Amino acid sequence: MGSRKRVVVLGGGISGLTAALRLSSRLDPTQITLLEGKAAVGGWIRSEKSPDGGIFESGPRSVRPQGKAGIATLQLISDVGLESNVLPVTSDHPYAKRRFIFAKNRMNALPTAPGLSVLLKTQHPFQRPFIHAGLQDLVTFRGTGLRYTNPPPDAIHDLSQGESIHHFFARRFGSDIAEYGVAAMCRGVYAGDSKLLSLRSCFPLLYELEKKHRSVVVGMLRRKADPVPGDAAEIVRRSRKEKWRMWTLKDGLGLLPEAIHQRLTERSVDVRVNTMADKLEMTKQGAKVYCDGGDIIEADHVISALPARHLSSILSPQFEYLKEQLNDILSVTVAIVQMEFDGDVVPEQYKGFGYLVPPCEGDWVLGVVLDSCSFPEHDSPGKKNSTRLTVMMGGQWYHQLFSQNAGSDEMFVHHAMKALTDHLEIRNPQPSFVNTTILKDCIPQYYMGHHTRLAGINAHIQQHQLPISLVGASYRGVSVNDCILNANMTVEKVLSSC
Repeated sequence: MGSRKRVVVLGGGISGLTAALRLSSRLDPTQITLLEGKAAVGGWIRSEKSPDGGIFESGPRSVRPQGKAGIATLQLISDVGLESNVLPVTSDHPYAKRRFIFAKNRMNALPTAPGLSVLLKTQHPFQRPFIHAGLQDLVTFRGTGLRYTNPPPDAIHDLSQGESIHHFFARRFGSDIAEYGVAAMCRGVYAGDSKLLSLRSCFPLLYELEKKHRSVVVGMLRRKADPVPGDAAEIVRRSRKEKWRMWTLKDGLGLLPEAIHQRLTERSVDVRVNTMADKLEMTKQGAKVYCDGGDIIEADHVISALPARHLSSILSPQFEYLKEQLNDILSVTVAIVQMEFDGDVVPEQYKGFGYLVPPCEGDWVLGVVLDSCSFPEHDSPGKKNSTRLTVMMGGQWYHQLFSQNAGSDEMFVHHAMKALTDHLEIRNPQPSFVNTTILKDCIPQYYMGHHTRLAGINAHIQQHQLPISLVGASYRGVSVNDCILNANMTVEKVLSSC
């Protein structure tokens, strides 16, 4: 693609911003336009301050530095000059490894290290020592494509759609691991139901480990850490040396999209907020983007970072297949209640990153993040020993639970308070700050068949030589890291193919 080719990026979340930034370093920045329908960029990354100065994240609150995706995000941090703003949590942090699940009417600490004593012990709420789960994995035959050798009777619902996360773990590690540990984890990552989500799409590494090594345990033991590239930024090397487990920014993760926006502006990229794309027309020769203000932008290529269903709604009618496939990529809504308390109100035995609640408990709450434990630097500066926490509700179960009272902040606060009392034993909680936010359609769900759907979408785009590339959480990973890495990779493909 020549440097004078015009590219339009749809969507100013972290995926669209990253794509625009990478494009601007290789193409004429004045030929790049980014359209964002809201008043500010950032998408679901939102940092806000309470009246007393406490920092609250309504979206992602921390980032893991591991793997290629973690390296890509740290590299981005370096590229926009935010190294000095990074706030890391190292492996020796007192609460870094402490995570809990609330199951069978009690709080249960998850193992912090794979020692022999842990493997041989039966730990509530699980029914067998963890070593049994490992042995089961070692003797379980692997799945091969659409056929499985010796699966349990309920292991697969629809072979043509692949295998759910729940059935994969039940088959390889046992039903209690799937029912309590993995189901709770899926609520924390996807706010979703492990019995509906695709193992291959949500956890591709596990799919590949089984495919290559037959055993997940053997595959993990043989797997090596991704090497640090020779030209990696110093912050990447620092994260390895200091053994970071996760990190955030001193002024909140919302600073990252702001810094990218500023860098794009400095490079003369045309960033338009409060500007939505109403319609997208495409031919082999190029695209036309019709904006809600009446402008029409002609482009040689479009990179869409819009949610899949939003993109479907603006495609012109002749793209019936794409519209249908994109429209079937659904997302779930999450309600969050953020609170701050004066004083240290969480009992010491429950302090850690937070806890999750598996769906078998029938609780309205997905989980609770104890923000002050990991990042006390974000507590209100004028208060001593204050406690910040975030209660998450809904997800896959949102409309089932809240359909009749979806607009009631009082209802969400009531159930959040009840969780603090029932789960964390905080008696008569009296927060000094409360904020309720409904994140509508915030987390895409990679249901079984997602991989096949993506393959069909990509094949259709290539077959018809359509000038569009897809990035964002709707497709290949919902985390900040996934979105940044996939945006980088997509830009490289766009530039190398034109």
